[in-house]
Amino acid sequence: MYCTRCSLNNAMRVANFIVNLFGIGMIGYSLWLLKVWTTVMVQVGFPSLAIPKPWFIYTFLGVGILVCFGALLGYMVSNYMSRTSLSCYTLFHGLVLVLQVVAVVVILFRIDWQAVISKYIDEESAEIKNLWMFHLDLCHLIGVVILISEAIVLMLAIVLRALGPESRGHCPQPIRTILRQSFLVEPGLPRGLPGSSTLAFWRRFQV
Repeated sequence: MYCTRCSLNNAMRVANFIVNLFGIGMIGYSLWLLKVWTTVMVQVGFPSLAIPKPWFIYTFLGVGILVCFGALLGYMVSNYMSRTSLSCYTLFHGLVLVLQVVAVVVILFRIDWQAVISKYIDEESAEIKNLWMFHLDLCHLIGVVILISEAIVLMLAIVLRALGPESRGHCPQPIRTILRQSFLVEPGLPRGLPGSSTLAFWRRFQV
């Protein structure tokens, strides 16, 4: 049986692992969006050196990098946790989470990206514009989900810090039976008797 502290510790490990996978996905998705943005802007007519900066993609990429770094740090803390490491991690993760929230709200939600994209893409390319609006909405959704997930991880760290970390051996471990009797020796035959293993083996084939 695992105690509450061990259950929270395992939950923190799993949550950090899942958040790290989301962060890797955000980085890959952002790099793909940057490539598509460059291709589309060149097709529209912008020179390669004067392509407008897609700050919402840069923000999404930066958040993904911070998510991966924070999740890896949290996973290491959950494996080698102490009161000091949990305190430092909670403070660091809280500050990074606040910065991420500010960046996501200011750049992804406060800026009217539909109007910005409309300046660069004319009405004849409405299909391209709608496609970018879809990706922008998807970035909004993923950003909110990631921030909520990181807030959950932060709450787990705060609860673990309040409970206080314990050594790994404080939970009762399951009893493991060590087998010392060979299957080839009959129970009634002494183990040290010469030929006991061979005799037991051949008796298995008797009718």
